[in-house]
Amino acid sequence: MEIADRLCEMIRAHRVVMLRGREDPEDQWREVEPHAVYIGSNERGFLDFYQRGGFSRSAKLPGWRRLGLLDVIALQSTGATFEPRTDYRPENRTFYRAFVCTAIDAKPGDAQFPPPGSHDIDDVINPS
Repeated sequence: MEIADRLCEMIRAHRVVMLRGREDPEDQWREVEPHAVYIGSNERGFLDFYQRGGFSRSAKLPGWRRLGLLDVIALQSTGATFEPRTDYRPENRTFYRAFVCTAIDAKPGDAQFPPPGSHDIDDVINPS
């Protein structure tokens, strides 16, 4: 199962996730509430999440973060759940091109609408 598929399962179930990024120290994890997997205006896949704890370069926690899907190297569910945050407002940003899944009103198959002329969405979020 691809990382985007696993993240979407956790997003739809509102599961808290322990996540490691490519640049994170090997023994450090981030505790996050994943809110969306999407395609950015640069045609790359991304994850928006609210980081509750764990490793942070800025040490400013809790707070909103974005990470490229290719930079997510490990993740696991904690078993805990979260309520989607009301301060997550992706419609206010021009960076988003197409949503793959979101925590807000999330249902299987939500928001799979690549814009005209874009790459096939599966090629972007799951590059070979």
